[in-house]
Amino acid sequence: MFLFHPHWGLWLLALALGLMLFGCGIQCVALMVLIRKAPIGSILYALMLLIAGGFLVIDPFFGIVELLLILGIWFVFHAFELFVAAARAQKLPGTFRGLAAANGVLSLLFGLLIAAFPVAGAYWINYVFSFFLIFYGAVTLVVGLRLRALRQLV
Repeated sequence: MFLFHPHWGLWLLALALGLMLFGCGIQCVALMVLIRKAPIGSILYALMLLIAGGFLVIDPFFGIVELLLILGIWFVFHAFELFVAAARAQKLPGTFRGLAAANGVLSLLFGLLIAAFPVAGAYWINYVFSFFLIFYGAVTLVVGLRLRALRQLV
């Protein structure tokens, strides 16, 4: 079923996350009752877990959109991390810096697309993310093999 309708996998993931958060909220409340101590931070944390879990269980689609939005933001931050790594790697050959920069451009592009269209992303995120992981893995493999070759020269 998940192979023919990949968005059902995201829906199930959001529902499972909601159940987990709701269970963690109940566990926090039970722990505060058992130890008869309820600091304000623990109360707020438990309340946040219960509310977030409740929202995700009641409407998993809301959770899918939020998860995709967070994933898009992570991609954008990861892109900037790769840009900084490419700029600071002055001692490495240019191909390493170029691969890191290319990976950063790809991360930035995917992050902006996912963050801009999270509802549409629920249908095509599996394909986009798998393409990104294949490209990222290939680049990481090339960088690792080149570093290994450099190490053997030293």
